Amino acid sequence: MWSIASRRASPAERPPRHPQGHVGHLTSAQDEALEQLKKLMEEHGLWDRGPSTTHDDATLVRFLRARRWIVQDAAKQFKETQEWRNSIDLDHLYQTIDVDIWDRTRWMVFQWTGRRDRHGHPIYLFDLGAIEVSNVYGCERLLNDSDILGSRRTMPPCTHVPGRTHPDVPVTMVTGIVDVSGFSFKTFWSLYSHAYMLCRLFFGHYPETVSRMFLAGASPVFSIIWNYVRRWIDPVSSAKIVILRPDEVKAALEAVIDSRDIPVKYGGELDFAYGQQPALDPAIDSLLDWEPGFDKFPICPVLWEDTDDGERIACFTCGTKDGQPRRQRVCTMRKMRPGDDDARASVAVVSPAGDKLELAGAEQPQQKLNGHISVIPPAAKENATSE
Repeated sequence: MWSIASRRASPAERPPRHPQGHVGHLTSAQDEALEQLKKLMEEHGLWDRGPSTTHDDATLVRFLRARRWIVQDAAKQFKETQEWRNSIDLDHLYQTIDVDIWDRTRWMVFQWTGRRDRHGHPIYLFDLGAIEVSNVYGCERLLNDSDILGSRRTMPPCTHVPGRTHPDVPVTMVTGIVDVSGFSFKTFWSLYSHAYMLCRLFFGHYPETVSRMFLAGASPVFSIIWNYVRRWIDPVSSAKIVILRPDEVKAALEAVIDSRDIPVKYGGELDFAYGQQPALDPAIDSLLDWEPGFDKFPICPVLWEDTDDGERIACFTCGTKDGQPRRQRVCTMRKMRPGDDDARASVAVVSPAGDKLELAGAEQPQQKLNGHISVIPPAAKENATSE
């Protein structure tokens, strides 16, 4: 594992062992911090209690984790995020984006592979080599929606799939693979503002939505690029980033993702390439009741809503086409209920590398970290690939 950071990550900067720090798995001190955050935001008119609240506990806890459970810091970031959302009318923006523009510019953001890692987090892929520099300028509208595509498109169905290691914890994070192979310093300068905006969105306005991010296929010149990029990322988020040389990609991904869910290009078995329609996880597909005319998710903006009876969630298309709003029901899915997991083995338990490499959301011993970049010890990699 190649590390290019200059100092060790402190214990406070290391990602906690999943599901520590998530709703249902908080310490008494963390519970108290959550209550203090709620009171503080109520006092400033940023949040209301009750069933109609716009931000649930899982969302508020993300801000606390990102700011190391310092209530004032979490409240400040939350306030800044709300001001940003309101300034661009984010919810309206997502539901009215032109689908043709969305389709042309989706090549400049993360895309869902259709699969999940061993904790049930959706896996996203971003191929930097696929970006047409000439198309970057003027795509700010989609960039503002980039993380929303994850939270609205994939997290609801992934939350309601039985068999997760901790089904009581809602899915609020994604695992990202960023293909940096062949990414030159010249290209980086051409995409400088694009990269900066993506970092600001993901780590600034959507804190703690990244479980792990693998930068795959890094060349020696990437060390220079990283010295620029790391300045845009807070230490807590930076500790989740793994930089991989080409020969390290397969073993690192297999530490947290089953081979069948890793794209072939990165050493796995999944027939998926960046830009394609998601290769839907059979565990998800089997739970979906498709509407007539649909047997897969369309390549367009979608969102999930509760059905009237509250027993299911429904997926709808959104956005606009030729100026006309789109709203067509794609499918429905039954919500997971208590006991649904009783007869299902955990994905992480049956995965051969699950108990040997705890890279995904795991707190790792000090010697397994070097600076901001999480690393896999060579011995552990050999053990993981020997089974």
